[in-house]
This record gives sequence, C-alpha cells and structure tokens, in this order.
Amino acid sequence: MRNINYDYNCVVFKGYLYYEDKTPVKNTIVLLEIVLSDKEKVSIKKNSNLYCAYSITNDLGEFCFKISDKNHYYKIKIFENHNIKCLDNETIFVDM
Repeated sequence: MRNINYDYNCVVFKGYLYYEDKTPVKNTIVLLEIVLSDKEKVSIKKNSNLYCAYSITNDLGEFCFKISDKNHYYKIKIFENHNIKCLDNETIFVDM
C-alpha cells in the first residue's frame, strides 16, 4: 500500500450553535479570531484582537469558515446580539 501525502491549501471549519433544548441559534454572528504568538502580540496594540472572518448562523444554527493560513491557532467567539434569545441561566452549545 502506498502512502500518499496530500497538501491541502485550505481548511474548512464547520460547526453549529444550539440551546440546551437542542433548538438552533439562528442569525447569530460568529467571529473567527487568530490566536497570536507572543512575538506577534508585541507588534499589535495592547488588548487588541485580530479578527479575520465572521459568519452568520443559518436557520439550522450552522456556521462555516474557510481558513487558508495554517500557521496559527484560531478560536471562535459568539457575538452577543439581539438574535440570541437567552435567559440568564440558559447555555449556548457549540458543536464542531
């Protein structure tokens, strides 16, 4: 059996948001943020973040990002807007 190494140019990052009762979180802004190394943080203002993309969840609560820079770590943030109908005790879950 041959070992074939494929070099992919992009990575697709998909996930979805839902409430505790499995109801999808619709029309919510999801931000993609680059996790910077200590060297990179020095060149950027203190306490600033580097957001590189955003997505809006569809009717099923799904979001998707296409990432071409594989040299960094990434994290997502849910932007709290008027579309999130949470009570104080309600939790939003993310599956990827």
